[in-house]
Formats: sequence, C-alpha cells, structure tokens
Amino acid sequence: MPARSSRRLLSCRSSPGSATRSISAIGELIADAVIGQLGRTADLVVVSRLSTTAFRGRSSTTAEVAQYLSAGYVLSGSYVTSGEKILVTAELAEASSHCIIWTERLHGEIGDLLLQQSEIGNSISRAAHAALLASEVQRATVKPLSTLQSYSLLVGAISFMHRSSRADFDRAGAMLEHLIERNKRHAHPHAWLANWHALRVTQGASEAPEEDTQRALYCARKALELDPSCSLALAIDGVLHTNLMRDVTTAKARFDSALASNPNEALAWLFKGVMHGFLGEAELALGAAERSLALSPCHSLKHYFESLAATAALGAGNYERAIELATCSLRGNRTHPSTFRSLAIACAM
Repeated sequence: MPARSSRRLLSCRSSPGSATRSISAIGELIADAVIGQLGRTADLVVVSRLSTTAFRGRSSTTAEVAQYLSAGYVLSGSYVTSGEKILVTAELAEASSHCIIWTERLHGEIGDLLLQQSEIGNSISRAAHAALLASEVQRATVKPLSTLQSYSLLVGAISFMHRSSRADFDRAGAMLEHLIERNKRHAHPHAWLANWHALRVTQGASEAPEEDTQRALYCARKALELDPSCSLALAIDGVLHTNLMRDVTTAKARFDSALASNPNEALAWLFKGVMHGFLGEAELALGAAERSLALSPCHSLKHYFESLAATAALGAGNYERAIELATCSLRGNRTHPSTFRSLAIACAM
C-alpha cells in the first residue's frame, strides 16, 4: 500500500525537517496497519511494506505500481491532518483494467494509528478486502473456467462453496477440479476440494454420503502427499476426522501438526474448536474459536468463523457473546440455518 503524504501537518510543533519525518511516519503507520491486517488473510498474497516504500514520494500510476510489484490490485491513499484529527482517503484499483473498484474517506484520531488494533486500519482493510473478493467472485461468475486465472478460480470456489445456492455450490466443485488440472502439484486446491466433498455430506446434499466421505479423505491425503507440512491441508483433514469419521485422536494430531507448522493458521484454530465442542469441552472450544477470529480479521469466510464461534459461545453458556457473534455472522450470510438456530437459542436463554 504506497502511502501518499499530505503537505500539511497543522499539529506539528517541530522544525521543518522533523515535520517532514512526522508526515512520512503517519503514512507509514497507516500502511503498516492495513498491510498487517491484510497480510494475515490466507486467501491474499500481500506485497510487503518494504517493497512498497520504493514508491514513497513519487507520483506513480496504478499501472506502473502494478507492473513493478507484479500485483493484481493496488491499494493506495492519501491523508490530511488538522490538530489531532486525520482524514484518510483510500482507493483500490484493479491493475488490468485500471478501474477503481472501491474508494472511501475515513475520519479518525491520529492516536488511533498507534493502537495495536487501529480502527482506521481495520476499516480500510475490511472494506478493501470485501471489494476485492466481490470483484474476483464476479469475475468467476461471468467468465468461463478456461479463461479464469488460478487466483480467481480459488477465491471464487471458496466463496461459492459456502453459499446456500446449490448451483453455486456445484460450480465451486467444478472450479476446484479445473484448478487441480492446472496445478496438479499444489496442495491447496486438493485440500479445498476435500472440504467441498465434506460439506456435501454434512449439509445433506450428497446422494452417496459414503462415497463423498471417501473422496474427501482421498483429496486430503493427496494434499498432504504433495505438502506434508501444509497447515491448511492438516486442518481440513482434522475436521474430516472430527465430523465424518468421529476419530478425535487423529483429528487432534492433525490440528497439533497444523499449528506446529503454522501457529497462525486460523482454520486450524477454528476446526480445533469444533473438535473441542464435539467432546463437550465448551471453554476450550470457545477459546479456540476466539483465537481463530483474532487471526482472520479480513477472511473471506468471516461469517463462517463467526457462526461456529457463536455455537461455541452458546455451548460455554456465554449467551451475550453468542448473540453478538451470530448477529455479525448474519450480516455476511443471511441464509445459514445453524446461525439462526444459535441466535434463537441464545436469545431464549
């Protein structure tokens, strides 16, 4: 996120040289907050701030930035300050079309940028991530599979498999199969296809549950053969053994391996919470679910995380937190029956 600084810093009482450094520091604080949030999102590859600082103080076009960084999208912005107040303008542009797909102005306090969880940074990253995903999902909807890039295929498939529409769900499976044909040696498409088959079973959409269960296990094994340390594949294999095989011993081993490989794998924490819930360990379930939420501030499946966390909160008797999580989840997906069940029970309790 190349930050373009304002020429005004009305609250600065230092020398001109120090003022210039202060202006630059504010821009870097904004960039750090946004990159820090987006960089923790599993479905994005975010260019580091050290790479983007090459554009500091330069008037570069979106095309120039995108070409230099090999980026599909460019998030940039500017700001002005007055006293302790700051106004940030951010925009997200698609590199190939040079079109701005999202822009927003945000007011806040300069001190907010010094907080570990900056509301300005969080707001920019959440909105930009949602716009980017919407753009990619739209691309996956209107273009034939053969013309879609691998990134668009994967993002579209992950989104479609968690929708209520049967047509969207079936399209997700076709997209993942096509992606595997393109990337036979990559573990992630196999892992997500395993999850797709598992969802067919758990959602009652499968006409042959035993066959889909075996397909799910096969895809997970294939992913782990390609990359034995893939935290995503280990996490998904763990939830398969929890939900489909009722083998919590193997599931626990998979989650432990996933978190040893990547302690910040949000899905491993989320699915580990499901396992604890299955075992009746309510407090552990809620703790793992909350950890997964903290690690996925901009995840494309945030509503899914919140729904499972609401169930965990319900089991732990934390009804107010269950209501809060279920309500947030329904803002992202109003067609998820289990979220409504959790909300109704929590309200009743």
